Amino acid sequence: PAEWVVRLPALVEDEIAAALLLKGITADYLLHDLGRVQRGTRLLVHAAAGGVGLLVCSWARRLGATVLGTVSSEEKARVAREHGCEHVIVTRDYRFADAVQRACGGADVVIDGLGDAARDENLAALARRGHWISLGQASGPLAPLAADALVAKSLSFSPPVVSDYVETGEQLATRAARVWNALADGSIQAPPIEHHSLAAAAEAHARLESLATVGALVLVP
Repeated sequence: PAEWVVRLPALVEDEIAAALLLKGITADYLLHDLGRVQRGTRLLVHAAAGGVGLLVCSWARRLGATVLGTVSSEEKARVAREHGCEHVIVTRDYRFADAVQRACGGADVVIDGLGDAARDENLAALARRGHWISLGQASGPLAPLAADALVAKSLSFSPPVVSDYVETGEQLATRAARVWNALADGSIQAPPIEHHSLAAAAEAHARLESLATVGALVLVP
């Protein structure tokens, strides 16, 4: 329907829009609606060198947050730092809570795409009254959380779905405009883009699953 068409600014190329729009809208509601990130917020971002992670790190840093991130390699750590992640934790075994506590005394907000393997470490990494946002489940489905797991530090938990934050064409346009404005003023950067042909879509999915990618993957004709 025409009311769901998003107008691109003249300076935003098609492949940048493909790499940025959905991820940027996701970053927008994570930071402004759920995380309420502002100056002084201690934010932990998992997969900090991924497509969403890079946008969240740079945008949160512009908002004045202290940004921590987990990555799986030194190369990804370098990219995460270039996009505003101040404290980068390189780990492939989902151990990060001690490093977070040492760096900042605990995270006010955790943006988590790791899933069940990071469950206990997320709880340990959070500060009192912290908020855990479960964005994905790369390591496997997250087991149901018992209330007792949250009450010890007065924690809160959200498993958001992007469609609930763009219920109307007007809401979509408003969020998209915030993304384009953030790109224009330098709050976010276009992520590194890895190109694959449509015929190689299976290869692109395999690359995603390998944890070897940085930034966004775009399929082209």
